[in-house]
Amino acid sequence: MSKRNILSLIPALLIILLPPSLVLMRDDMALDPALHPRMFLLGLFLLLIIGFSYPKAAWFKALKSLPALFFLGFLLLETISWLWHGAGTETVVPLLKDVGYFILFIVVSSQEWDDRKRSYLAWSALISLLLIIAFTLTKNILPHWTAKLQNFPFTELRGPMAHHNLLASALVLLLPFSLLAKHPKGKKPWPARILGILVAIISLALIYFTRSRSALLGAMAGIAVISLTYLLRRWIPKLSYARGSLWFLCLVLLIPIFLVQYKVVLTKTGEGKALQSRMIETSGTEKSFTTGERLQMWDYSLAMIQDQGLLGLGPGNWRIEFPMYGSEVYRARQGIVQFQRPHNDYLWIWAETGPFGILLFLAFVLALVQQAFRQMRHGNAKWSPHLLLAVLTGFLVVSVFSFPRERIFHQTLFMLAAGLLNSADLSLKGRGPSKSWQVLSLSVLLLLVAVFTYAGYERWKGEKISRKMIVAHGQANWSALIQLKEETDPLYFYQISPVGMPMEFYSGLAYLNQQRYPEALQEYRIALQLHPNNLQVTNNLANTFTLMGEVDSALVYYRRAIEISPYYKEGILNLASSYFNNAQSAQAYAILREKAAEFDEDRGMYETYVLTIIKKWAAEEAKDLSTLDDKEMIRLHYILAYDLRNEPALEYFARQAATH
Repeated sequence: MSKRNILSLIPALLIILLPPSLVLMRDDMALDPALHPRMFLLGLFLLLIIGFSYPKAAWFKALKSLPALFFLGFLLLETISWLWHGAGTETVVPLLKDVGYFILFIVVSSQEWDDRKRSYLAWSALISLLLIIAFTLTKNILPHWTAKLQNFPFTELRGPMAHHNLLASALVLLLPFSLLAKHPKGKKPWPARILGILVAIISLALIYFTRSRSALLGAMAGIAVISLTYLLRRWIPKLSYARGSLWFLCLVLLIPIFLVQYKVVLTKTGEGKALQSRMIETSGTEKSFTTGERLQMWDYSLAMIQDQGLLGLGPGNWRIEFPMYGSEVYRARQGIVQFQRPHNDYLWIWAETGPFGILLFLAFVLALVQQAFRQMRHGNAKWSPHLLLAVLTGFLVVSVFSFPRERIFHQTLFMLAAGLLNSADLSLKGRGPSKSWQVLSLSVLLLLVAVFTYAGYERWKGEKISRKMIVAHGQANWSALIQLKEETDPLYFYQISPVGMPMEFYSGLAYLNQQRYPEALQEYRIALQLHPNNLQVTNNLANTFTLMGEVDSALVYYRRAIEISPYYKEGILNLASSYFNNAQSAQAYAILREKAAEFDEDRGMYETYVLTIIKKWAAEEAKDLSTLDDKEMIRLHYILAYDLRNEPALEYFARQAATH
């Protein structure tokens, strides 16, 4: 084989090596050991693939395919939304990820995939599965091998995917790839088939035992797609691959999207969820808790969607806006948990890019399905379209209940399947673009991938620093916390941690504890610009104003915290305390009276505040409550809070004192 032919094989070989390389890429010193290290590695692979593909790459032919045009439209809309909502380096990261996935789709589509390369890709998937299984066995199962099956902690499995649900969904996506092998003539296929069957059995067993409902549904959907499309391949109607049918289907999809967007249907989203949240909190199993919480998140995401225009919230802004909608979700009430995604990728895309964004994404998927059907219909399938369609189906099903869109490994497999389907429908022969266009396209692709790679590197570096910051915070090492935060200052693409905290929150907390109030104020103001709906940031900013003696400013931000979450206990007590310290006892008591129900499960500190404020208020107004002891005063307070809500408080206490 000539040197020129060997060089032409390198891009495909790099694509084939990508899945096992991503499996191995981990850094346990980062907050998320997999996400951003894999983003960085994917960027390096893309740089190499693009470099070795030039100048024979069929990028333009891949770009002109219908799925690519739909995805390109989605990226354009996402970019406009990003610019419309205020371009920032933190919020550009989701856009950069989508650009990286699109480039991966294009470079896979532009390759010629013969049986030998498909076989190598299948072996790559098998190796990836074996790596995942080996890691899971050695790190999770073998240390607990003496446990009874019913007591085995399968839901706590931690593999290269970091979480049992993501582990199971990764297995679902890898399995069809491992069956793509096609052996050259004259070679026995049985060793690969036997290994494939064994790996498939183990993988399916792991999927089952992880109890990941989304992955199980994805696996069943994939099996159903393979079976039905293969059995019915000769009867797939011509309408399924006629070009006009795709546009008609997109038009049909647009109708329900706009009916929801403009509240013609599902008009009561976001209402009446507080009771449901309390029921989830106090009863049921962990599964019922997570299911109920997820349903709430979907409901509030729909409310968010219906409040936005045609451009959505902008990429990366779901997590910023959600606290204003989802404060009734139990774990979000006290600001301890900052939800980063709605556990439904379709709602996520819709919320951030608007109705046309979700339509273009669905059109991209439908165009790929159309191509798979066309290949089946033409009789040149060789099983590949069925298997690749199973990968797409598994990904789409898991996306209803989880967030594979965020994960580099899952998205890579999705784009690999999409690119393989797209490449089979392209004619890569013939004359290419002019030399100048080739150079221009190479420059643009390399620039975009270089930015993608650099963003991955910065976020990887930022997560390692964030982990150290969390340790310093726990140790109350304020000097180290400030120094670590300063290390993140040069990072353009890392301003908010994966738990939703701006970096300035930690330095502000350190300055606050060092009683360096002006510096704390400056840090918290920056943090609030980055995340204006973060309860912890808002509350600490108010605390800083209080300690600086600026009570009016403190009241503004304490009230803001209560607006974000009416159930925020610390904020309620801080607001009441601020009124009290500003000689506004009536307003302080009104807050405590209004929010009494929020302290039903933890009344100790709350009742102390109530007694202090009532006694101070009575002294200020010269009301004698000496005949009432503390126990009686608290009893009367709850009567006022729950039964006599319109009764003037101090007059009521005075009348009751007079009768004792």
